[in-house]
Amino acid sequence: MRTLNVFSRRTVPLTVGAALAVAALSMTPASADSGYWFSSNSGASGKWVSAGKKVTACDIRADGYMALVQILTINGSLVYSRTDVDVDGKCTTSHKGLFEGSYEIRVCTVKTGGRPVNCSVTHDFTV
Repeated sequence: MRTLNVFSRRTVPLTVGAALAVAALSMTPASADSGYWFSSNSGASGKWVSAGKKVTACDIRADGYMALVQILTINGSLVYSRTDVDVDGKCTTSHKGLFEGSYEIRVCTVKTGGRPVNCSVTHDFTV
């Protein structure tokens, strides 16, 4: 009987604590910000920020390429793109309202009239 009592005193609080932690995390809303992401050659970065509904594209390297940030649906359809055309090591931000839902973001570099190159993998975020 004593063995069962020691087991209960050690196991039950751990189980209850774990269950409460899982419940608290499941009720916490997911962050709508995408965080900063970088092109595969680290020449561009970009992000989505929920506060103000902003898309930011940043040209990091003065290499003749512009930064391109693309917002896509989960199915890969283009919703919005923002290019930092100044090629000056600074960022360009624009406001873009998105409907509530799940999206993907990717960051590329591009030359005027060219196709996006050096694209990052897509990263999911929720609005």
